[in-house]
This record gives sequence, C-alpha cells and structure tokens, in this order.
Amino acid sequence: MVWFRKRPEAVEVERDLIEPTRLEVELDPALFRSHMTILVEAAQADGGVEGYLESLTAKHRLFAEALGEASLDALDEAALDALLETVFTARRKLHPVLAEFGLPKTVAALRELLHGNEALEGRIGAFVGALPIRAGEGIVDATAPSITRRSAAETPPCGLAQALKRSARSRST
Repeated sequence: MVWFRKRPEAVEVERDLIEPTRLEVELDPALFRSHMTILVEAAQADGGVEGYLESLTAKHRLFAEALGEASLDALDEAALDALLETVFTARRKLHPVLAEFGLPKTVAALRELLHGNEALEGRIGAFVGALPIRAGEGIVDATAPSITRRSAAETPPCGLAQALKRSARSRST
C-alpha cells in the first residue's frame, strides 16, 4: 500500500539485454576489405579515424546526457532539436511529426521507451504506435528515393519490434 506523500520502496527491475544479432547474409571478406580501405583513405583526408571516433563519442555523450533517466524531464525543444540534428535520417522528417505530437508527449514516450519496465519489444511497439504517423504519410514521402519508399511501404509500423523478435528467435534456436 502506498501512503500519501510516502515514496514506495524501490523495486528491482530486470532490463532486457540488447545483444547484436548475427547477420542473415554472409559478408564477402574481399569486398569488406575493399570498402574498408576506401573508408580509411577517406578518413585520412579528414584527419584520420580518430576524428570520426571523437565525433561519435561526442554524439553518444550528447544522447546519454539528454536522455538519461535523471535528465529526461529537463529535455526542451532546443535539446530535442539538437538531438534530431545529429541523426541524418531524422533531420527534416521527424521535426513536423514531433511538433504535432508535442514536447510533453514526446518526453513521456521517450521515458517509457528508454526507461520503462515493460519488455523491450512492447516498449518499442508502444513508442511507434504513439507517434502520429499514418500509413503512407509522415516520414517517407514522394521525394524520398524509391528504395526508401518501397522499404517503408513494405515495413509495418512495428517493423523494428518485429525485427527484434525475429532476432531473439534466431538466437534461441
């Protein structure tokens, strides 16, 4: 029983362990070496791989600080915009969706997605289901490359959750 103005005792929550899954396609080692060589050479022109790693570390720090359980309530429009600007695929497309959704709902949905007690698949499904995106509208439009439009049309709204479920099944077999 919870009494007025008395905090309930902390309950241990078992979080889902997120593990990478094995790729469904085999990679060609020679093709990988070729592409990796091109990537390393391109990185050298920008000061080396270290610059990319520093950038990735800064991006991780930005997300960890802004979306941490203790700091999520302080997330404002400017911080959300800063996060979206670091995600190439979200820069233009998610701004209108989240503006329609509203900051309080966005923060609540992010809190449940990232720190909720439900199983991971359920949290992802609830997050995707809460966003104001209808089939054929929103994130992918007629100006997107045809492969993106085709992928979006073939992927159900909870595609990520379903992919995680397939991944979990393949690991257990």
